[in-house]
Amino acid sequence: MNQQPKDEKVETVFAISYDAEGSELANHMIDAKSLGNAILGMDELIKAAAKIVSNGSSEAKLKVLAPAQEGSLEVVFAILADPITTKALLAGVGLITTGLAVGSATAISVIERLKDRKIDRYSVDVNTKIATLEVEGEKIEIPERIAQLVTDKTVRAALHKVIKAPVENIEGARVKLLGENNTVEVEIAPEKIGLFDPLKVGSLEEVVTETNQVVVKFIALNFKGKTGWRIQTRDGFECAVHIADEGFMQKVTANEEAFQKDKLYTVDLEHEQTRRPGNTKNTYTIKRVIN
Repeated sequence: MNQQPKDEKVETVFAISYDAEGSELANHMIDAKSLGNAILGMDELIKAAAKIVSNGSSEAKLKVLAPAQEGSLEVVFAILADPITTKALLAGVGLITTGLAVGSATAISVIERLKDRKIDRYSVDVNTKIATLEVEGEKIEIPERIAQLVTDKTVRAALHKVIKAPVENIEGARVKLLGENNTVEVEIAPEKIGLFDPLKVGSLEEVVTETNQVVVKFIALNFKGKTGWRIQTRDGFECAVHIADEGFMQKVTANEEAFQKDKLYTVDLEHEQTRRPGNTKNTYTIKRVIN
């Protein structure tokens, strides 16, 4: 069996359809400017999504196969990219659902779940690749790549151009994303089209958490509490730490832990980086003292 080279680019065809009863769309007509902007938006969406799902290692090009003329209801596109990137971006954005497990998160499904609410906080666990979006007290856990798509300004602005802008103010409008053989992959109902706005203005707090096993020595001690400790790693990095290991702290308060100069400890060290516009904060926590 011949195997296709991983980086070989192939064409993948899909389409978008705009429809509404009792409007120009019902007669296969759409404003030329609106359609043109939607096509540009789709191009921006595909290129931005390809970079995100491939971690910047691949890119995609978009072609229009059907004439983009006033009077068109359905526009057919072709993505030119390697198959892995194409599948990841189509599934990640939510342009296809075939082959996805029931309930799988996509950028489109998450935006619908957000219900026009501002994302207050975006955190990701580097070890598990699971991200958490905090919205008005609700926590939504999704794969990291999906969260990156949902919180990317270019992707959100492009989805607005593709989904909402062409049918804005058209009552009962529906947007359908079509796969092979014109199969409806995704249908966005009239009541959900209004949710596809650019990312809301506001301070989106992004938190990235990573835990690594490292060897350290304590250079500042606090026998009375979990804060006020300071460590130094073998490569000379120093930082203040919070001690979250209850067993270790019990030994400290009971004077069962003898600290000696240059004594080394193997610990699970969690690094949490909080990013806000113009500000980045790093905190370190010893989750477990191994030995």
